[in-house]
Amino acid sequence: MKLVSAFMIVKDEAELVRHTMESFLACGLELLSVVDNGSTDKTLDIIQEYAGAMNIVIQVETNIRHHGALRTMAMVNCKTDWIFYLDGDETCSTDMPTYLANLGDIDPSVYTVRFPKYWTIKDKNHYIAGSQDWQCRLFRNTDGAMFNQKIHTEPVYSWGNGRER
Repeated sequence: MKLVSAFMIVKDEAELVRHTMESFLACGLELLSVVDNGSTDKTLDIIQEYAGAMNIVIQVETNIRHHGALRTMAMVNCKTDWIFYLDGDETCSTDMPTYLANLGDIDPSVYTVRFPKYWTIKDKNHYIAGSQDWQCRLFRNTDGAMFNQKIHTEPVYSWGNGRER
């Protein structure tokens, strides 16, 4: 059984999303859940080109602007033990597929994993090469997992008793 699904939120990422899709393809995912927030370019066409190579679920939601809510919506389709995510203009390091393949070895008390997020994509505004800050882009899929912040969020866990982690 594959242990990891992934998701991403996109809006007008046609110039960059192919690089992100190649990163996801290399990871051997169970599923990629995509929420499109109203793209008017070829973003969804490019993503759909990968449907034969991986299991992709696409939702279009134009009325929600809160990135945390969009991420929580995207993760609903992910039924695996772990969830990995990137934004539509990011890639992961080339060692990520190997790391994801070994998730079964992680201590069960670990809920989130931080790693350096790599920006290796040149766009019309900037070029950033190398690692950025350490961010949580991989987390355990359990009841209570959600995103409650508006942008560049990390998951929190709420178990109904007022306790968050």
